[in-house]
Amino acid sequence: MTSRAEGLALAALLVAVQPSAAHARAVAYQIDEAHTGYTSAKLRPPLTRSWAVDLGGSVSYPLIAQSKVFVTVTDLSAHGTALYALDAGSGATAWGPVELGGTYPWSNAAYDHGRVFTVNYDGLLRAFDAPTGSTLWSVQLPNQYAFSSPPTAGGGTVYVGGSGIGGTLYAVDEGNGIVRWTADVENGDNSSPALVGSTVYVSYGMPAGLRVRPAQWRAALAPRHGMRGWRRQDPGRPWWLSLRS
Repeated sequence: MTSRAEGLALAALLVAVQPSAAHARAVAYQIDEAHTGYTSAKLRPPLTRSWAVDLGGSVSYPLIAQSKVFVTVTDLSAHGTALYALDAGSGATAWGPVELGGTYPWSNAAYDHGRVFTVNYDGLLRAFDAPTGSTLWSVQLPNQYAFSSPPTAGGGTVYVGGSGIGGTLYAVDEGNGIVRWTADVENGDNSSPALVGSTVYVSYGMPAGLRVRPAQWRAALAPRHGMRGWRRQDPGRPWWLSLRS
């Protein structure tokens, strides 16, 4: 399962510096919007387990914000997954589970400005109020049917990749769920959009017939309107660069 940790228990480690209630410690896949995997938390050994909770299924990467830990979990009693909010200090359930549905047991989440955004395998994108778990809006992303890329949220926009017929990158308004723009991409699966400043990056595997050794297709897109900045691929020879307006 892409971007999901196998296992039944989610454990929190006691750290020397505790996060404040307002400070977000992890907001996306690989911690931040750029997916750097970097944390400024001062982890000082020896580390001691603070708590553990059995959620009964495979658990996603955690989002950590507002003194809560947000995870999606495979739902063994029904199709799809469920969203939980846990107290970061004790592991107690703050709210949830909220059923996310989906044809297959996959979903993932992102956090921004007090909201948790989830997308399931079928492309149902939802926004939840982080403190209470109330649903703020829900939108079915159009024209694709298979979603396996964790969402990324930042600057008032949620970015999601979808596949099925080619690929699509979606930019969705965080406030109301309206799709601001879409952009055609090579495949649309297994690539969480990376947001760095004013640019969104995605990366996908090229069709096998177009390369001799493994290669990637990358696109840089301006968040406001989705204009593609460049593309590069490897059809069996050194990387080449193409600039497009």
